[in-house]
Amino acid sequence: MKKFLIAAISLVMVFAFFGCGSGGSDSAEKEYVDQAEISKVFGDPDAYKGKYIKIAGQVFNTDRDGDTVAVQAWYDVENYEEDFIAYINSDESFKTDDFIIVDGMIEGTFSGENAFGGEIATVQINADSIEKSTYAEAIAPATETREVNKEVTEADATLTVSKVEFAESETRIYVELNNKSDYTVSAYTGSARIVQDGKQYDADYNYEADYPEIDDVSAGASKEGIICVKPLDPEKEITLHIDGYTENYDIDMEEFQLTF
Repeated sequence: MKKFLIAAISLVMVFAFFGCGSGGSDSAEKEYVDQAEISKVFGDPDAYKGKYIKIAGQVFNTDRDGDTVAVQAWYDVENYEEDFIAYINSDESFKTDDFIIVDGMIEGTFSGENAFGGEIATVQINADSIEKSTYAEAIAPATETREVNKEVTEADATLTVSKVEFAESETRIYVELNNKSDYTVSAYTGSARIVQDGKQYDADYNYEADYPEIDDVSAGASKEGIICVKPLDPEKEITLHIDGYTENYDIDMEEFQLTF
């Protein structure tokens, strides 16, 4: 929380500096900063003034003045570093922790005061668009997707793997448990084990993404979840193991196991 307060600029000052205008250049020629060079923008925003940028982040500060909304967001969401401010004329509302994708023109450096009166500087962007997104789309987009659609049934409960998304920082396995039995069935995706090429990987919990998990599923119900694991090789076979439990202790339930 203290880090947020140190980095957060009074957006009242932002509105006073920006005025009421919003929207990037009408020029048909837009020179975009290469994605691989975005981190360099934070080192010297003024050097990129007039260039366009498409950047994702997580909101930690927001305000509105009439038709203009301004957001301050982290680009490096894991370390709470490299923040930027974007503003736009829009009736859309944003809140803390929203993931966004901004497309707009860099206007250089904005300098302001934080809650403690300290001077800080950040990148300012005159946005053409600010779109709400998700962690998976904005921060860890898939570089490859494998459609699976395979299932296994244990004690009248069916676990289905629909697809796998491979991102640079993680792999996401999309699963659903459909409980057709007369008893509650448990299959904790947070304790899933994944094996690839003879190595076992335990499921990770991504606090920023807060992916849905499967735990207890009532009789006749279904529930979807996402298993997050360290980056896997999209070209190699994957085996998923999840222990299953049933409320009926007379049934010896085997683990759910799928290879895809």
